[in-house]
Amino acid sequence: MLLQVDPCPLLSASDIHFCAAQGYDHRYCCITNGVTTTFAGQKCLIFCDQRTQSRTILDVSYLPCFERFENIKGCFWRWARKRYQLEEISKKSEIDELRTSSDHMIQLSTEQPPSPFNNYK
Repeated sequence: MLLQVDPCPLLSASDIHFCAAQGYDHRYCCITNGVTTTFAGQKCLIFCDQRTQSRTILDVSYLPCFERFENIKGCFWRWARKRYQLEEISKKSEIDELRTSSDHMIQLSTEQPPSPFNNYK
């Protein structure tokens, strides 16, 4: 893509990365996973911070970053899995709360109201 021998246009790279990163800043994960240890160094972090779709024109100075794309994708993947797991836990918690409140509502609705005739015994 960077050398323009790929059918995917170079201008699509930022859109692809924004989508993969889901608009999140993954720089900490990328640094921890060696993304900055190429000859391009800190420049590679541009692929990790996708909070905004800034249009950086890529050139050959970014080529060393491609050595670490698996590391970058790993950060995106781990974050997406963690986010999915948290959403599933949240959904399960909401379902449990609904069950508990509906069980409580059922218990309340099966109780007989006090009879006004009980006072006349």
